[in-house]
Amino acid sequence: MYSSCNAGYKFPIKLIRTLRLPFPFSPQTYQKPDALHWEVTVFIRIISGKVRPGSWSEFQRAYLHAVADAGAIEGLAGRWLTQDADDPDSGTTISLWATREALEAYEKSDVLRDKINARLSPFFVGEYRTSKSKVLFAEGDPAPSEWGGSDS
Repeated sequence: MYSSCNAGYKFPIKLIRTLRLPFPFSPQTYQKPDALHWEVTVFIRIISGKVRPGSWSEFQRAYLHAVADAGAIEGLAGRWLTQDADDPDSGTTISLWATREALEAYEKSDVLRDKINARLSPFFVGEYRTSKSKVLFAEGDPAPSEWGGSDS
């Protein structure tokens, strides 16, 4: 109901295997650092901050409705809302992007400004931090090979 991601988005990930290794690869299974590397164009956007004391439940409802109303966003493959385990008024949003260009277009978009931030900004207190990062290594479920990319 609340998904605003492009389901089935095909990432422009190219996995380079210089040796035949089991995937997912991890340093615990093989120590040669140049044995496996990626050419990756996947980015993550992380925002951390605080909401008004005691307003998390209301903020979470507003967040879910805001991202649902925003609709599908080009290049967005996934997003998470997390609540700090030790401070219930703090949290983080994490979004996974197919390209840096898609992420930056979203940051400049009317959708973010008018449909998401306009609904959520009344909850924020103090400073919040935004960072953008290139994904260099991923492990777990789903494995990067299952993110919809190809190894060709």
